[in-house]
Amino acid sequence: QRLVRERIPLVWVHGVISQMTVRERVCYITLAEYQSGDVKPVATLSLFLFTHELDALNRRLAALPKPFRLTQELKVSLLLQADFYIPQGKFQCKILDIDPFYTLGELALTRQMILARLEQEGLRTRNASLPLSSVPLKIGLITAQDSAALRDFITTLEKSAFAFEVVFRPARMQGQETESSVLTATGSLHSLQDLDV
Repeated sequence: QRLVRERIPLVWVHGVISQMTVRERVCYITLAEYQSGDVKPVATLSLFLFTHELDALNRRLAALPKPFRLTQELKVSLLLQADFYIPQGKFQCKILDIDPFYTLGELALTRQMILARLEQEGLRTRNASLPLSSVPLKIGLITAQDSAALRDFITTLEKSAFAFEVVFRPARMQGQETESSVLTATGSLHSLQDLDV
């Protein structure tokens, strides 16, 4: 353990958080590298940090002009320290820091590519051309389960004087499975005939 910690230098590694599990005082993260368009990773790396360190990182990220938090399917660049877990004889890396600008840049690039593709396929302004009910009270909503977007949307509707009904379908909003999960959720909502929007 001492040899691993002392001889291997700190290194910045980037990839996608494919798994994130909290057990007692430790958060275990799997960082994965994917080929474009592939859902099976070509490489993975086991990482960990203590939950109080995760909370401190998330507080830092929440204070950014465009806040985010560490979640699955997020592209990140992390500063890692090599470590060795003696009880299991397991090589692993400890997360020391994150480069938030890498993640924000990746999110901005992804958004630009999506908007360019929508423009190219003539879909960017399609929603505006669809007829809308004069009082759209029954709403189909697609977003990530337990997300801030879901909470904000529901809270805003609850504060209004109208009796909105929301039919929610979960989908991944980031990562390799975004397209397929959004299409599945859209298909599920499309089968309902009484949605207003």
